[in-house]
Amino acid sequence: MAAAMLKEKGAKRVLPLSVSGPFHSSLMQEAADKIKDDIEKISFKDPVIPIVSNVTARTMTRDEIIENIPLQIIRGVRFRESILYLLSQGYDTFIELGAKKTLCSFVSKISKEVRVMHVEDTKTLQNVLSAL
Repeated sequence: MAAAMLKEKGAKRVLPLSVSGPFHSSLMQEAADKIKDDIEKISFKDPVIPIVSNVTARTMTRDEIIENIPLQIIRGVRFRESILYLLSQGYDTFIELGAKKTLCSFVSKISKEVRVMHVEDTKTLQNVLSAL
């Protein structure tokens, strides 16, 4: 049902994901409000390394980080657009940190010309460091 509505709105492809909660939806508004309250108590500096928001698919300033972190909880993830933005900026190597290689697979589907690596433990970290 949701897939049909999204296609009516112009989505070219809809891929249902099996997830454990209503993340990145309005059902998380209470959590977003709590994060917003907490984040306003933190003193941020401008990032030294560019940080790409999954809300805007662009790099963020200090003020945009404060604004976008709560929004990331309730808005859809613009992962593909974020990767395309990074590619347009000259990035060609992507390293996923975590127990699974899900994002590596997504990045490989977006571009066959990039290098994707995965770190989940000390051994895979050493492999990535050696490859770089």
